[in-house]
Amino acid sequence: VSPDVMADAVNTLLTDEKARLALGQKARERALTFTWDKTAQKVVALFRKLKQIRHLENGYKRHFAVSFAPYLNNRRRQIENRAILNNITLQKERPLMKDHYAQSIEEGLSLALLREHSRHEVEAVLHHLYGQDRAEAILEKVLGFQEATSG
Repeated sequence: VSPDVMADAVNTLLTDEKARLALGQKARERALTFTWDKTAQKVVALFRKLKQIRHLENGYKRHFAVSFAPYLNNRRRQIENRAILNNITLQKERPLMKDHYAQSIEEGLSLALLREHSRHEVEAVLHHLYGQDRAEAILEKVLGFQEATSG
């Protein structure tokens, strides 16, 4: 932009009070979008949108009912604490062959947590409870099961 054109534009702005007030109002409106409150609102809106997207993605996964109860191990003839994977999903489907499956507590815990939490959040919980190597093995097994049953 040449200096002459710029000088003419500034001169016009200084002499035209209506244009100056309109530009000032636009500048104030623009400045309001940079406040901390507006920024916080945008961040909260972004997290809500991400949570909604995550729930949409979880809608494609089958979430089985998991309960935790004492379970009779017929081979050992003793009662063990187990996670019971019931062959019914939250959508009332029955994709597996038997009615229920006994699983380890950590596998049941992982399946239950994966309903509402991301893989990384569940991995952090398992890592805290069982250590890194065992957490990775548990999560790999559970995610493989989820992938196999999600059609």
